[in-house]
Amino acid sequence: MSDSTAAAAKAMNLLAVGRVDEAVTLIGEAIAADPANADLHVAMARAHHAGGDADETLAAATRALALDVDVAALHLAAVAHRTRREWAESLELLSRAIDLTPDAANLHVGTALTLLGPWIAPADTPAHEAERVDDGRVAEAIHAADRAATLEPELALVPYVRGFVALARDDLPAAASHLETALRLDPEWSTAHLVLGKIRARQGMGRLASRHLAAAGRLEPSDTGALHLLRRLTTPGGRRARRKGRLDLDRVVPDARRILQADLRIGGGGR
Repeated sequence: MSDSTAAAAKAMNLLAVGRVDEAVTLIGEAIAADPANADLHVAMARAHHAGGDADETLAAATRALALDVDVAALHLAAVAHRTRREWAESLELLSRAIDLTPDAANLHVGTALTLLGPWIAPADTPAHEAERVDDGRVAEAIHAADRAATLEPELALVPYVRGFVALARDDLPAAASHLETALRLDPEWSTAHLVLGKIRARQGMGRLASRHLAAAGRLEPSDTGALHLLRRLTTPGGRRARRKGRLDLDRVVPDARRILQADLRIGGGGR
């Protein structure tokens, strides 16, 4: 095993236990010694992605692609573009990756998530609030999710993205059903628990909502949103508002970056 390969493998082990800064430092040292190694730049993109830095992820993936057209680099760059709300750029990169590996289920799920991106992302400006997903894009997203299901039926992201298609159509019962399926496949998925908890709260199912929000908080302690909402649901005022259907919840979807990056985390990073 070469020094570069060993460094990349050690960095991935560091990422697996959440030691992102150490991984970035280690890969940076390896790149300084071997700057033309595309795999090292892909590893750097993975590290920055794990740290939640879309700009650095895109920069590292772009450097990798300048050296070698690699599916993992294309996927990482696509995820970074989605995080930056650059839907067209993300779709173009995913299309290139699918041309190279048409049977990679996570790429098709990523395509579905990107097609739904304008609806999923938070409305942080009036212009963004006006963004909606038309029926044509929803149909494309369904087709992409169906293709992924054919390729990898046990991939938890397939029912997850189907849940978001249902949400885009305001069909909360169907969305909840799909997310329950996703959690049967991956019971430790904190984001799916968070989304399902919000859906159940909107449906007035307080006990179910509390159970999923508590699970999300337990699985992802650094994300305080689930526990904050859980406290709102379980206070006397929150219980009364829920019974009367007046609880003013946040939008059903959680933070866009966690959703839009989920295909990389669960789907295996484009492999």
